[in-house]
Amino acid sequence: MVRTSLLVALSVIAFGLTGPSCQKGVVGGNAPQIKVSPDSPEISFGRISLGESAREAIYLENIGKAPLDVRNIWIEGGNGAFDLVELPTLPTTMQVGDFAKFAVTYTATAGASLALLHIKSNDPTRPTVTIQLNPGTLEAILETDPGEVNLGRVNEGTTKNQLVVVKNVGSAELVITDMIKNGDPEFQLDTSSMPSLPIRLKTSETTSFTVTFSPTSANKATGEVVFKSNDPRGDRRLVLIANSTGPCIVASPKEVDFQTRPIGIESTLALTITSCGSDDLKIDSIAISAGGEKFGVKDLPPLPGILKAGTSYTLTVTYLPLDEGADSGTLTILSNGSGRTQLDVPLKGVGSANNCPNAVITATPDETEVPPQTTLKLSGLNSQDPDGTVVEYEWTVEAPLDSVTVFLPSASVPQPTFEMNIAGTYKFRLRVRDNAGNWSCNTAEHVVQVIPTSALHIELTWVTPGDKDETDECPQAYLTGKFCGSDLDLHLLHPKAKDWFDGLYDCYFRNPKPKWGNATYTGDDPRLDRDDIDGGGPENINLDFPETTAYKVGVHYWSHHGYGPATAKVKIFFYGQLKKEFVRTLSHWQFWDVAIVGSDGAITPVDGVKNNVPGDF
Repeated sequence: MVRTSLLVALSVIAFGLTGPSCQKGVVGGNAPQIKVSPDSPEISFGRISLGESAREAIYLENIGKAPLDVRNIWIEGGNGAFDLVELPTLPTTMQVGDFAKFAVTYTATAGASLALLHIKSNDPTRPTVTIQLNPGTLEAILETDPGEVNLGRVNEGTTKNQLVVVKNVGSAELVITDMIKNGDPEFQLDTSSMPSLPIRLKTSETTSFTVTFSPTSANKATGEVVFKSNDPRGDRRLVLIANSTGPCIVASPKEVDFQTRPIGIESTLALTITSCGSDDLKIDSIAISAGGEKFGVKDLPPLPGILKAGTSYTLTVTYLPLDEGADSGTLTILSNGSGRTQLDVPLKGVGSANNCPNAVITATPDETEVPPQTTLKLSGLNSQDPDGTVVEYEWTVEAPLDSVTVFLPSASVPQPTFEMNIAGTYKFRLRVRDNAGNWSCNTAEHVVQVIPTSALHIELTWVTPGDKDETDECPQAYLTGKFCGSDLDLHLLHPKAKDWFDGLYDCYFRNPKPKWGNATYTGDDPRLDRDDIDGGGPENINLDFPETTAYKVGVHYWSHHGYGPATAKVKIFFYGQLKKEFVRTLSHWQFWDVAIVGSDGAITPVDGVKNNVPGDF
């Protein structure tokens, strides 16, 4: 990459300049007087890379009461790094009030040194004006080729490599003191071709390493390589991405296990197919390819068909044991997903002569629609077994894609709870097993819709590939120093705010319930109803009745806590309806200006990112 040049082509524009004057210097009240801008004893050209140029305009004005003879302009020293361009023919005369403009150019070279700019005239008080010219600071600049590692679609069980070249494109020696990989552990670095740390690279010198990616799933993976060096811009980050583009297919569970089931009674289990890529998934066929006399599949969609990116479809797999003993089969899906045309899902079960129990779910609150943050109390105690007792419970939930909530205290107790933090549909399912080892022939189901009740509901969730358990919690993390995940923060900004982190007009974790609107009314005040520091989210901001104004929505990557980049998703609801969804991958201390939301529900995308925003520590 070539940095944008500060271009120092000198353009000299002179106004009212005439030929040489025969008049000698005039003294007294009618003398000429030169004014030079910038009015400074020195000009510095700052940081600049080797071979690049910079420009500084110089303005002259005759502010005296007699013609000003500009007799000579020249540069002393600098070892050839400074130059003057398009100067007028000298000597020349400037009438009273005349202006002139020229420029000094500086080109960064290894031998550049301090220089002096001299301007000689007939000003009796300042016959020679001298300005010191300071050469630009030589600096080391680290760049990588490629600037981002995107490995595309990589199948499970395979490995893909990418060579990365590290180059010093600056004008001083680059010293790399450390290289740190964050993010998904399926990314690895092969640095065997690099010298040991610290790595020293002279101008234009390079070194290289290899990024390897060996996925264990078809899910999107992200990471980063952080270079610590003497680059004055600070730490440089190389983003790592894989499995983020193209179609992708995932079947859940990977194996359908009916375990023990009674002979002659058909049992069912759910199998969910997810389109996990960035492109739509084309499914050609779904069929039982082995064990068809005992296993089957129901609720098939029209095929061939399209499953849109980010969506799922749930099938019903059946098992009808005909005799005692173990059975096995295979369900085969043909598609264009994950670079493979065939996905085989193993099926198995065991036939038993014992009767199966019946699973029953009761729930409190027993409502089909509830607001976010509702905690559901579930019970399977009404489940029964005709010839034995229920001894085991297995709860599962088909939740909105971004939910990371788990059953508490576990998914195997008879009466768990579940906090529904994400808007969408939740399908709770229960299987039970009796003392003879038989699972229920039925799978009980309870469906709940979570619908925001506020006029404006904003939801932030995120995925951090480097965090392998986004469901764990460390509520005392900032006291103990033990962090369970990355920490992103949701912000809602009032138009009266000076900027993000405004103490009054920014609603976020430090200001969760600001007072914005009518002094005696709370409906026009926002509230952060959920803050999350353990990874995944969600964080929710609600505003019951917005003022007639426009608000800004933002996300700050407060701290990665060593887990690397995170992919954030923001959903904006207006009176219960999803209006817009935004997704962006963020790194530590980045701030994402997401969108502007009007009081009428109109949403204007902004999608701008600022780097190195530490927040209000």
